[in-house]
Amino acid sequence: MILNKIKIHPLFWLVLGAGIVTGHFYEVLLLFAIVFIHEMGHGLAAHFFHWRIEKIELLPFGGVAQTDEHGNRSLAEECIVILAGPAMHMLMWAIGFLLYYFSVWDAETYHLFVMHNTTILIFNLIPVWPLDGGRLLRVLCSFAYPYKEAIMKSLVFSSLLLAAIGLWSAFYYPAHLNLWTVLVFLGFAHFQEWKQRYYLYMRFLMGRYYDSVKPRLRLEPIIVDPEEKLNDVLARFHRGVYHTVIVRNNTRKKVYEEKDLLYAFFVEKKIGRPVGEL
Repeated sequence: MILNKIKIHPLFWLVLGAGIVTGHFYEVLLLFAIVFIHEMGHGLAAHFFHWRIEKIELLPFGGVAQTDEHGNRSLAEECIVILAGPAMHMLMWAIGFLLYYFSVWDAETYHLFVMHNTTILIFNLIPVWPLDGGRLLRVLCSFAYPYKEAIMKSLVFSSLLLAAIGLWSAFYYPAHLNLWTVLVFLGFAHFQEWKQRYYLYMRFLMGRYYDSVKPRLRLEPIIVDPEEKLNDVLARFHRGVYHTVIVRNNTRKKVYEEKDLLYAFFVEKKIGRPVGEL
C-alpha cells in the first residue's frame, strides 16, 4: 500500500516540538497537512501508472516522493505525476473554502491556510531541482535534447537560478534562518544530483536494454558515421522514443536496433569502438 511508503524525517519532529514551545503548533500542523496532501498527489499518480515507489518522505519544509524510475517512462506520464502534486492545492483551496463557508474554520484560520497553501504551491513551481518546477524543467529539456544532455542542461540552469536566488536572499534577507535552511538543502540536493548524473544516465541506458520499450514508444532513427564511437552514439538517445541507428557511408548503410548497440556496450564492452566496426 502507498501509505506504507510514507516516511517522516527526524528533523520534522524537531520542528513540531519547536512549534509547541513557541505556540505555533496548530500552524505547523496545518503546514504538515498541506505538504502531506501535496506529496500524496504525486504518490497516487505514480501508483496509478504502476511506478515503483521507494518512499514518500515528509521534510521539515516540504516533502519528496522518490520512485525507482530512471527516464524510461513516457514524458506524458512523468508530467502527470509531477503536476499531480500542485493540482492537489486546487483541491485544498476548495476544501478550505467549504470549511470556512460552513463555519468550521474561522476567518483567521482560513486566511492562514490560503497563505500557506499558495506559498507552498508557488515555491514548488520554481524551476529549481528537486522542486516540482525543476523536475518539469528536466522533462521539457528531454523533449528537445538527448537524455544525457537534458540532465546537464536542466541542472546547469537550475544551479544558476539557485545561485541568483541566493544572491537576492543575501541582499534582502541576510538573517532569514528558514530561508537559508531551505537554500542550503537545495544546494546540497544539486551537489548530490551532479555527482549522480552519470549514474542516472547509465540507469537510463540499462532500462532501455532490459525493459521492452519498443512497443510503447514512437520510432525515431539516428543517422551516424561509421567512425562515430559507440558511447557517443548512445549519448544521442532521447527519452520517449525508440531508436534505430543507421550507420551510413558513401557506398552502403547498415541498420541496428538500439538493443544491438546496448548489448555491445553492456555485454561486449565495446564502449569506445567505432560503430562501423561492430
